[in-house]
Amino acid sequence: MNLLLRVFPGISSAWMILALLGALALWGWTRGGLADSDRKTTACMLLFAVGMLCWRLSGQASMAALVPMEGTGNADELWYIFTADWLRTHSLAAAFPSDPAYPLSAAAGVNLGLLPRIGAESLLVLFSGISGMPLEQVYPVLFALGAVLFGFAASQGFLQEARNDWKFLALALLAVALSPVALFIYGNENFATMWGLVFLAGYYWNVQQALADGGGRGNMLAAGIFLGALLATYPELLAIAGPASVLLYLQVAVRKRALSLSSIHILVLCAVVAAFAAPFAALATIKVLATGASAAQGPNVIFPTLFADMTPANLLLTLLAFDTKVMALRLGGSGVLLGGIVLAAALLFAPRRVWLGTGALALACLPVFAMFWRSHYGYGGMKAIEFMALPVATLLGAAAGSAAPALRALAMRASPGAGPSGRAVLRHGAHGVCIALALLVLGTISFERWREFRQHGAQAHFSAELRELGAARAALPPGAVLLVGPELGKHSFLFSRWVAYVLRDVPLVFPPELHNGGYIYRLEADYDARRETVTHVLKARSGEGALSNVAIWHNAAFEIVPADRIPFRLGEGFHGHEDWGRWMAASARIELRGDCARTLKIHVGRRFEPIKGEDALIVSAGDVSARFPLNNGQGEISFTIPAGASHVELRSAAGGLSPASVGASDDRVLSYGLEKIGVEPCARP
Repeated sequence: MNLLLRVFPGISSAWMILALLGALALWGWTRGGLADSDRKTTACMLLFAVGMLCWRLSGQASMAALVPMEGTGNADELWYIFTADWLRTHSLAAAFPSDPAYPLSAAAGVNLGLLPRIGAESLLVLFSGISGMPLEQVYPVLFALGAVLFGFAASQGFLQEARNDWKFLALALLAVALSPVALFIYGNENFATMWGLVFLAGYYWNVQQALADGGGRGNMLAAGIFLGALLATYPELLAIAGPASVLLYLQVAVRKRALSLSSIHILVLCAVVAAFAAPFAALATIKVLATGASAAQGPNVIFPTLFADMTPANLLLTLLAFDTKVMALRLGGSGVLLGGIVLAAALLFAPRRVWLGTGALALACLPVFAMFWRSHYGYGGMKAIEFMALPVATLLGAAAGSAAPALRALAMRASPGAGPSGRAVLRHGAHGVCIALALLVLGTISFERWREFRQHGAQAHFSAELRELGAARAALPPGAVLLVGPELGKHSFLFSRWVAYVLRDVPLVFPPELHNGGYIYRLEADYDARRETVTHVLKARSGEGALSNVAIWHNAAFEIVPADRIPFRLGEGFHGHEDWGRWMAASARIELRGDCARTLKIHVGRRFEPIKGEDALIVSAGDVSARFPLNNGQGEISFTIPAGASHVELRSAAGGLSPASVGASDDRVLSYGLEKIGVEPCARP
C-alpha cells in the first residue's frame, strides 16, 4: 500500500491490495492453512476477540453512531482521518494545495511534511476503499480491531505454555484484555501507536524464532515485512526494535557461547526485506525521527508533571498501569504503593521461558523511558510507557495463565489421594492470591478509566448535528463565506475541526481563538482581509450571538446566521472563548449593531475564586444602569437596552484579579465567566 500510494490514488490502491490478499489467502488455503486448534482454545480466542470489539465499541453502541469518540481530550483522530481523506483520491505524487479558505485540503500536506509516515492512514484508506464506508466510520472499527490484534500479538509470547490448556489461555487473555495502558492508547486516540505495537510484536516474535532456529525463510520474511510495516506506521518504535534485536542476538551468543555471524546475517536480511517492503518509509524514517527529536527539545506541555510527580511509591504503578489516581481514590495513598507491588509481584510468576523470550523487548523499553526522565519530557515518558504495554501484557498474561496449573494442583491436594507437598501448596496458593489481586487491580483501573472515557466521549465526538452540517450548503447563497464562530458548544476546538471536514467545499474563516491547536493550518493567513468578506456566521444555537429566528439554517446544536443580522460583537475586556464560555476582565464592552431598544440576556456561570468583595455585575447602556447580585458567581441577567445606545458596559463590582498575582502563570485579569450572551436583533427597516 505504501508503494502503490506513490503512484495511485488510495481507492485504486485498496482494490489492488484486496486482489493481492485474495491471492495469498487462496495460496495459503491450498498449502493447508493453520494447524487445527481444539474447540475450547478456539472458543477462548473467539470470545476474547468478540469481547474486546464489543468493549471498545460500546461507547459508539450506546450512541447508536459509529463515529470517533475521544477519551482524554486528545484529538489525534483528526490527524489520521484528515490525511486519509486526501489519500483516498490522490497519490503522494499529487501536489498539495494550500488555501486557508479550504483548510481540509491542505491538512494532509502539512501532516505528511511533519511526519511522513502513512501506515495507519493507509489502513484507513484500504478498509474504507474496500468497504465503501466513510473514513469516520472505518476509524473506530479499525482501532478496535487493532486492540484485538494487540492482545493476540502480546499472547504470542506465551502460546507455547497455553497449548492444549484452554484454562491457561483464558486467564492469560483476561489479563491482557484488562491492560490499562492498552486501554489508554485507545482512549487517547493513539491510533498509529496501537498498530505500530502490533507490527513491533510481529517483527520481534518472528526474528526471535529465526535467530533461535538459525534461519528459517518464513520467519525472516515475516519479520522483514512486519519491520517494514513498522517503519511505515510508527518508526519511533525503532528505538525499541533496534536494541531488542541486539539483545536477542546477545541471547543467542550466550546460549551458543560464541558470537554468531549467521545471526547477524539474519538481522541484516530482515532489514533488507523491510527496505524492499517499504522503501519510501525507510527513507522517511529519518525525517520522522528528526521531528521527534526536535519536539523533545521543545516545550514540555503534554503530561508536563509526569516525572516531577514520580516517587518511589508510585513508580511501579505508573510504569505498569499509567495510573495513580484510581488506587489512591479507592485505598488512599497506600493504595498506589500496594497496587504497584501487587502487579510487580504478579510478573514474577510468569514462566521462566516467557521471561527469557520477552526480556529483550522489556529491557529495550527502559532506556527510552530513562532518557525522557533525564530530560523531564513528559510526552516522551508517556510514549515510553505505552511502548512498555506490549511486554508487560505478555508477562502479566503468562503469569495469570500459569495460575491455572497452580489451581489444578491445589484441587488435587484437596481431593483424596496423593497431591503436592505442603510447601508446594503454599507456593500455589500465593500464586493464585497474587494473580487474583493483580486482576482486581487491573480491572479496577481499567473500569474507572473506561468510565471516564465514556463520560468524556459522550460530548467529544463527531456528533449527528455536526454530520448534518453538510445539508447547510443548500441554504448558503452562491459566493457565501462562512465564519466559524469561536463558540460551537462544549468542545469548540474539536467541533471546529469537524466543521472543516464536513464543509470542505465552503470558504471558511476561523477566528483567532481557533487558529492554534493543529490538525488544520494557516488559518491566520490573510485573516483580516478574509474576515471582511464574511457573509454568514456558524454558531452554537444556544450560545453567543443572534436569536434563531434570523437563522437561514439550523439544527438542534448549530445555526447559520447572516453576518449583517448579528446584533453585537464583543469589544474590549473579553478574553478568548473556551469550551464552557469566556472570561471577562474587570470590565468589558459589548458593541451593538442597530440603535433600537431591546433586551440583553447573560448567563453568568462563575467568578474567579480568589476575588473577594461584592458578588455583583453592573450593566450600563446610555444613561441606564443596573446592578445584578449573583450567587457564588452564578446567575441570570436580563437588561433592557435603551434606544440609541451603541454599546453596553459590564463591570465587576469587586473588580478583577490576575491568576499570576496568586501564583499561577496566567497574567490575564479575570472577573466573571460568561457562558451565554444574547441580544435581540433590531427589526429590518
